[in-house]
Amino acid sequence: MGYSAHVLDMDLQLFSCILNTWTQVQIWSGVVLGYQRDFAVLSEKDISLLDADEYPKCFTRTMTDFTCLWEVSSEKSYDFFYKNDIKEKMCNLTQQKLDPRTTIQICSFPTLDVYLYDSTHIRVVERGTNKTVYSRIANVEDLVLLDPPTNVSLHLTEEPEELLVTWCAPSLLTTDVQYEIRYSSHSMLERIKLIKSSGPPAYKLDSLQPGEMYHIQMRVRPGGYRVKGYWSDWSPPAVAMVPQWAGDIGLLCHTPDLTNVHCQWDGQTDEEEPSYTLLYRLSPSSSWQNCIPTESANRCIFYGEQFSTIKVNLRTGPGPHSENFFSESFTMKNCVKTEPPSKLHWQAEGAQVRLLWEPPWWNLSTHLMYQLRYRLWGESVWKLVTLQSPKTWTSLDVQAGVQYLIQVQAKPNGTIYNGFWSDWSDPVIIHVPSDRGNLVAAGIPFMLLIVVILMIASFSKYVRKVKQLLWPPVPDIEKVLEGFLTDINQHYQGCPIAIKQCYEDFPASVLEIVPGTEVSGIGRTAREGVQTLLPKPELEAKLAEESAASVEASPDYVTLNTQNVISCLRSNEYVPGDGRSLNAEPDVVQMGFLCTCAHSHNLLFPSTDILNHSYLLLAEPTEDLGYKDVRGLTNRYTNLEHPALHTLAD
Repeated sequence: MGYSAHVLDMDLQLFSCILNTWTQVQIWSGVVLGYQRDFAVLSEKDISLLDADEYPKCFTRTMTDFTCLWEVSSEKSYDFFYKNDIKEKMCNLTQQKLDPRTTIQICSFPTLDVYLYDSTHIRVVERGTNKTVYSRIANVEDLVLLDPPTNVSLHLTEEPEELLVTWCAPSLLTTDVQYEIRYSSHSMLERIKLIKSSGPPAYKLDSLQPGEMYHIQMRVRPGGYRVKGYWSDWSPPAVAMVPQWAGDIGLLCHTPDLTNVHCQWDGQTDEEEPSYTLLYRLSPSSSWQNCIPTESANRCIFYGEQFSTIKVNLRTGPGPHSENFFSESFTMKNCVKTEPPSKLHWQAEGAQVRLLWEPPWWNLSTHLMYQLRYRLWGESVWKLVTLQSPKTWTSLDVQAGVQYLIQVQAKPNGTIYNGFWSDWSDPVIIHVPSDRGNLVAAGIPFMLLIVVILMIASFSKYVRKVKQLLWPPVPDIEKVLEGFLTDINQHYQGCPIAIKQCYEDFPASVLEIVPGTEVSGIGRTAREGVQTLLPKPELEAKLAEESAASVEASPDYVTLNTQNVISCLRSNEYVPGDGRSLNAEPDVVQMGFLCTCAHSHNLLFPSTDILNHSYLLLAEPTEDLGYKDVRGLTNRYTNLEHPALHTLAD
């Protein structure tokens, strides 16, 4: 039976509602086959619906009738009076025994005495005593008691966890009424939902427990402003099983070629396995069609369209207890599942293995992605590698001398087509020789060595700093003394450029010697000038005392003595550029002389030859210089320019 049976059921229900409404109208008018409905006969259920009302309890079913009742004791009798206009009337009472201890008296108003939208005054009087037991004012339109809804049915909504409830509305009131739906299942407690109906008599129940049987009932009451009343009795229960999701039975539909749709589901293992029927629909407006069965009991194939919206329903059969499994709507380009890749093979490449395969479908090869899984032979844990590109090869690092089991599967990458992973390809066993593994193992220490060298080179400066902190270097004594002596020499003034420097260890000093015996032949003026060059006894004694007191103190001038003792000076220390001593008086001219320079300063040593290499010939004659000795001769052995010598020359 096709899915159109659901639509047929709804059409039959609609026809039944129309027929039922016409029948009720005829019964209420009392003309159908001469049958007159007797509203005076009440059931305990009818009376229980009036529990909220006061005595005497009154109601109407068609608004052309009106009935009032109250409970009485068997020992007493009562009279019932009602008044609509000026004249009060008495009602003919009937008694009805509900149980051995309960008796009710009933008053059924004549049709001509039933007034709508007008108050009716009611009194119940005890007979014999004329005592008013009950009294009230009633309005017929406010005391309507409707019959329960009829033909309550349950239908599938083509969605899981949902049921569509339909019914026939009461013919008396098709609008301004309220409904209540009461439903429950094995795992869900009873629930009641209030419905205000303003459209067709249908309501969708959602969020139900899939795969469970539900019992559903309905009742109705007037809920408008002009008409009010009581809740009716509950309708007979309707039973149906809630549809389930396609995944609950493993239903999966896919296309391998964008032409045919393959659907398969999980079968049951018990002997009473029901027969399943798969229905499909290519668009919401198209009708449901049966899928073509295959040799497998849990598989079928149907032809589809690439851009159509497909929906599938798997059911066990018709009836309220049938199971239904619905899939979500899908298109063929979103449910692609190709065949597994083929011709998987491998090639050894050093320490790696190169895997190659062929795509399952060449027309879709640029839109596929692949996934590899491999494990060691004898183990059960797989390792997965996903390849996002459509290339049909990859390299895999493996362990040498071990066998591997490898498989591959394909899936659309989602750019244009979507779908599912294909089945795994046939497994391939690979084995890489152990010698290749030895090469890999031998290369590992080499790589580690390179890494260590790079790390040492990168952190060498930090190592040097740590080494300097732990083992400070020993200072070089030569460099330290060289710097120390350099600092000391900075306190002394260097020799002028015009003065001949000392060579080796014996620097020469310039000295002009004037014999004392020749001074007498000169004039007074000359003698006075010469006398200024000769040392005085007082100054010589003072110089000897200062030299003995400090080795660093130098005399202001040199005194020639007969003992041939010459004081060693420091590198022409007493012959500045202008011929003056550093501390000499302006009128005193210091004479240069030769000394043997030792490494210690201010040493006195004897000498028998004061002319020992003390005179150096000039590069040119000195006549032009105008220097003459006291005898009027030109001095060929002096290069000392001093104002006192010019005076002697003159």
